[in-house]
Amino acid sequence: MAAHSALKSKSSECRVLGELSALLEDVAVREITDHERFELRITNEVYTSIDLIDQTDLCVYVADPFDPRSILGVTRIDDQEFVQTVETSFRSCWEQATPITSIDDSGN
Repeated sequence: MAAHSALKSKSSECRVLGELSALLEDVAVREITDHERFELRITNEVYTSIDLIDQTDLCVYVADPFDPRSILGVTRIDDQEFVQTVETSFRSCWEQATPITSIDDSGN
């Protein structure tokens, strides 16, 4: 399972991936070329999958301990102080991640 982090709002989405799987390559190519506001970056600093929605809710994906490629469940966190801490960490990771502007940048 590729770890990812995402910030979602009504107007945009940012996503950082730990790796770009073959399954995601087609989607990535389409998004990169079809949507001018779509950004994709790759980093090895993401260890779990999260979604931060409208800066108010954090969803943390829990890997199945017997099959780390599968998701066992999702935990929703709405503690605003913790959500802000995660968002700040995400933004730092985002700035340091490698931008992907074409599929050739992905290393696959």
